[in-house]
Amino acid sequence: METKKRLDLKNLIGIIVVSVIVITTFALSLWYFKSTKEQEEKQYYVYTIDLGNSFQTVSKVQIVSQDLSEEERQRLGEEMRAILEELDLEFNAVERIGGEKSTLMKVNEKAGIEPVSVSGEFIYVLEKALEVASMSKVDGVALFDPTIAPVWQAWDFPELIFTTYEGPVPVEYLPTREELESLLPLVNYEKVVLDKTNNKVFLTEVGMALDLGSIVKGYAADKIKEYLVSQNIDRAIIDVGANILLLGNYVNTKGEDIDWPLYVRTPSKNYLAGDLNKLGKVLDNKDKTVVTSGDYEKYIIDEDGNHYHHILDPRTGYPIANGLVSVSIITDLSILGDAYSTTVFALGLEKGMEFIETTDNTEAVFVLKEGKNYKVYVSSGLQNKFEFNASLEEKNYQYQGVYR
Repeated sequence: METKKRLDLKNLIGIIVVSVIVITTFALSLWYFKSTKEQEEKQYYVYTIDLGNSFQTVSKVQIVSQDLSEEERQRLGEEMRAILEELDLEFNAVERIGGEKSTLMKVNEKAGIEPVSVSGEFIYVLEKALEVASMSKVDGVALFDPTIAPVWQAWDFPELIFTTYEGPVPVEYLPTREELESLLPLVNYEKVVLDKTNNKVFLTEVGMALDLGSIVKGYAADKIKEYLVSQNIDRAIIDVGANILLLGNYVNTKGEDIDWPLYVRTPSKNYLAGDLNKLGKVLDNKDKTVVTSGDYEKYIIDEDGNHYHHILDPRTGYPIANGLVSVSIITDLSILGDAYSTTVFALGLEKGMEFIETTDNTEAVFVLKEGKNYKVYVSSGLQNKFEFNASLEEKNYQYQGVYR
């Protein structure tokens, strides 16, 4: 489905980008306007193109343009949906209707048995995941590990998150400590053999499994951006499962380049109306990606009232518990933003901030919960590029500025 909206100076329409499936979310506000006479008084429009539900999530692109015909929008939509569908067939970890198995599922099935031939694209994404894993080590254990899949599967998050919507999950539905401990030896990214010469992947132990869900949606956003650039599109918002990637600049009423009006979302399990949904505004975001990981959207609640979010600790098999409720990464490549958001969330505030400050072209917004209070920190590169929403102080959010 493709839609076209016209904007003028009398109307400010807030477009809030909120994901109910994946963690990463934020808000964008867009103005419609008339351009200058030199541009022949053409109107600017935002064209919204639905990209389907590959990766079991909702995706779309919003293109800012003066002229994009319906025929062109349909062609762009079809070709972008095809890109995502092809990636889904490579990387999905859950069998789809019809029973077709992805490349990733075939690699997992042959764990401990034999290498599996894969595409160069699969090699690229997996190699990036392994690189980030090597960067995430604490006391010899990678906190971002794409081989966490056996433990993640034991939690059965897709089913139990759905059950949580209907009521508390019975404790007997959850994995036991003994079950989790028996699976932890299978979690070790160093046991993944990558044969780049012959494009083959081998998991060296029976029972091992990959899950690249924490990186592939970012890669998909990068690929959609590459496609749009090839089609001479120079202003767009790409949203692949709430992995947000901005193409070019936004424009003001005079047709001049300006920042996208970008707001990091407030990480609350409860709905916050109006401006309270905006944690703060990010400035200087041309061609940037914003990806958020947190504990507030994808979680299980058991009958004892315990909350279990989906970002797991490879050392214990249980959800990461370090006080963070969200981390928003701002960087250039969405594949890295996607992986870094999970990594930094797992590392915690202190080690996560060290990671950010030593990583080029990467900034972050952290929200830490202490008792009933939420403390908001930013990396040094955002010191003058993040405007905290002071109205959140009534909700016990406290802006701390740059973490020292």
